[in-house]
Amino acid sequence: MAFEVPGDLQLNSDRTDVLMVQGIDEIAAAVDTALQIFQGTWRYDLAAGLPPQTTLYSKPADADLWRAAVWERIAGVAGIERPTSVQVSYDRPSRALQVNWSAKTVAGAITSMVSYT
Repeated sequence: MAFEVPGDLQLNSDRTDVLMVQGIDEIAAAVDTALQIFQGTWRYDLAAGLPPQTTLYSKPADADLWRAAVWERIAGVAGIERPTSVQVSYDRPSRALQVNWSAKTVAGAITSMVSYT
């Protein structure tokens, strides 16, 4: 689905139908969704997603483990030709892990970010 602002559905001109994202926006949305699901948490496919949180949420955060897991998830999304970069940073005071990623897709290049707190 397309959103005008986060959380607000985008409708067609006569406001009778919800618009769906397409092309590069659709691929970016699929990657963002793939990076927000952990294995065992989506009841329709328990194998889908990043490795279990117990594996990734070690102390201190293991940037190499996160980088590998994110790279693999991005590579498995339909429309992705190949990931080109995955950078992981951990902010100890806020206990937030940020992943910046980019990929080459069938529709062009994508760069995005996801945070885990």
